[in-house]
Amino acid sequence: MQKKMIDELMYIVGEEFISTRPDVLLAYSQTASMASDPVLPGAVIRPANTDQIAKTLRIATKYQVPVTARSGGSSLQEEAIPEPDGLVIELMRLNEIALHKELRSVTVGAGVTYGMLEKVLKEENLFVPVYPESALVCTIAGNVAVNGAGPGSSGFGCTGELVLGLEVVLPNGEVIQTGTEANPHASGPYQRYAFGPDITGLFIGSLGSFGIITKVSVKVFRRFKFFDHNTYGFDTHEQAENFIVDIKQHDINGIFTSLYEGAVLEFFMDMIGDELGIPQYEWPFRTVSMTIGRVREDQMRSDAALAKQLCLDNGGQVIGISELPKSEWEGRLWFFV
Repeated sequence: MQKKMIDELMYIVGEEFISTRPDVLLAYSQTASMASDPVLPGAVIRPANTDQIAKTLRIATKYQVPVTARSGGSSLQEEAIPEPDGLVIELMRLNEIALHKELRSVTVGAGVTYGMLEKVLKEENLFVPVYPESALVCTIAGNVAVNGAGPGSSGFGCTGELVLGLEVVLPNGEVIQTGTEANPHASGPYQRYAFGPDITGLFIGSLGSFGIITKVSVKVFRRFKFFDHNTYGFDTHEQAENFIVDIKQHDINGIFTSLYEGAVLEFFMDMIGDELGIPQYEWPFRTVSMTIGRVREDQMRSDAALAKQLCLDNGGQVIGISELPKSEWEGRLWFFV
């Protein structure tokens, strides 16, 4: 990478926030997956705001240097692997959080992790219902860029379903805003499909190919207080599938839903069942594990009773034995309670 380009970038962010040191470049040469060989970039820059990112992209475009945007680096795929001698733009300094409680939404910078956001939302009895297993270190913007899923997706869909608007810097340095916040007179983020075509959807799951997401506005919800976890057994795959479809059609709020093969469950239980404190059981051909979450207890009990009836209507049986220990489920519910 040309020294002249490094000097221009240093003028934007300061000497402290750009590096060409080999040890720093090595740290940014892989993601958490470690599935590919390291690829050393030419430099790593850590801008503090959208304006600095825009200026950085203009310089990279001028020198025709490939750019890789990176936030938490927790991906188990290879989206954030840099190009050889390219420029890595690390986004973790963009860590602002703006809660719009009256609109049930929140706007976060590209460096805000789910763990950071959780501290703010929990004080207001709110939460974001879809998060990855790496939530403590994964950023919301990074998860939007891959349209990730995880615990909560069976009830709320992928991360993109929650997005209300984005701030994005295009390769030429132009900054655009999508959703209702594209209107400078709007009260805040409350609607994604606001003006014209769905520009927001162009960037969700785009892996940063079309621009760098610098801010994300997403929906937030009241935290659940009451939960029911149960397992349901079926003799055929079709029965299990029909049961899951019925759950959705009857608006039962299954926040975690998993479909298991009985043989697979028996294999794992033979190995670790005693250690986990799970009683011996002859698991049926197909087992559906589901956790229901609701704000009110009467809603939870109504959903649980209806789920049991739908199981029986589809020729199944209510097993009532968890395939995971209580501590594991409590860990999965951490963002919900």
